[in-house]
Amino acid sequence: MKQHQTIRNVCLIGLTALLMTHFLMTLAITLPPTPLTTEYGKAIDSWMHPYFLQGWSFFAPTPPTEDDFVIAQYKYTTPSGSTVESPWINLSRTLNEAIQRNRLSSLDIVQQTVNNVYGDLIKSPLFKDGKLDEKLLERVTEDHQQPVPLHTLERAAMSCYRITSFRGEPVAVRVGILIHKFPRFTHRYEKDDPAANNSEIQMPFVPFESVAAFD
Repeated sequence: MKQHQTIRNVCLIGLTALLMTHFLMTLAITLPPTPLTTEYGKAIDSWMHPYFLQGWSFFAPTPPTEDDFVIAQYKYTTPSGSTVESPWINLSRTLNEAIQRNRLSSLDIVQQTVNNVYGDLIKSPLFKDGKLDEKLLERVTEDHQQPVPLHTLERAAMSCYRITSFRGEPVAVRVGILIHKFPRFTHRYEKDDPAANNSEIQMPFVPFESVAAFD
């Protein structure tokens, strides 16, 4: 009986320490930078990414005025032997719909990865002041030195090929960003047209690679 109580106390202490650590890490990543959070920034980022990152941008005083989606396009060989380019698909929406159909799907891991890696991509050297450096993108693609976030998004798109309606052997894939502007909160009663006020950023094609299957 005493041994069981000791084990229970140890588990309680361990759980309390874990929750306190998580609380402090969450606090550290949401508050303005301090000398302490700067010094331990890598450890904090490693703890929070990819599953615990907090987003508070929808609160005042600067709520968002756009939706950003990761999109994907494939090249594949049809049964007749010709190589065609697929239409662009909204990868973010495709993943969301697949998970809504099956809440236990392991595609949830892919969706979480896509959401978080997208944030890493727009903070990478490929983007400066929110604009894509196309010359740098071309150079790193030719040298096979794409930033890890971009390569991760491409791998995520490869893993999702099987849940698309395209029938054929995939040979290449590329990803992009679809940006949809919507009315500001102060104009929230205005009708939002999903087909209007859209812009795209398109990355180059890369060879399709085999990836693990997700259910």
